[in-house]
Amino acid sequence: MRNPRTTLSLTLLCLALSVVLLQSVARSDDVGECFPVMDDEAKQNLGRCIHAEAQTHRNDWAPMAHVLVKLWVVRRRTRGWTFNEMVTNYCGCFKNRGKRPEAIRASTWDHPIHGTRREWATIRTFVETFAAGNVGDPAPLANHWRGPNDPERPDCDVVIQPPLTANIFHRCY
Repeated sequence: MRNPRTTLSLTLLCLALSVVLLQSVARSDDVGECFPVMDDEAKQNLGRCIHAEAQTHRNDWAPMAHVLVKLWVVRRRTRGWTFNEMVTNYCGCFKNRGKRPEAIRASTWDHPIHGTRREWATIRTFVETFAAGNVGDPAPLANHWRGPNDPERPDCDVVIQPPLTANIFHRCY
């Protein structure tokens, strides 16, 4: 005959595992079903954001792009934003004034005003590959980033930071 405590413990363990698995499936479905289809304007603005926030720090490009997708999933539901609106509302180069942000906003793939043609061509290749869904997320827990000189947020845990990346990627609650 089985011990009732053992049976109860195993039942509760199975129930807890089921809840954890269902939550993880729900989270992965939540993001997976919502990978944005990007038009040319959204791709160009993602490129501008990457150029402004990370420029030649390629280790930052994938986590930045994926953070924007994760934030867009939420903003799409709460505010009805397109992916392009997410990019332009989150990245500082679209809000800040000054010569550098204005030059980045005016730059296009074929006519970069800030940076070199080679930099923009490399960023464009990345953005096209990302938009096709062919770039993995190196920081799946990250949902925010900040520069090394930006103030810390007490409600965030660091996921990736320098020297691996130029920016600091967080999981904020």
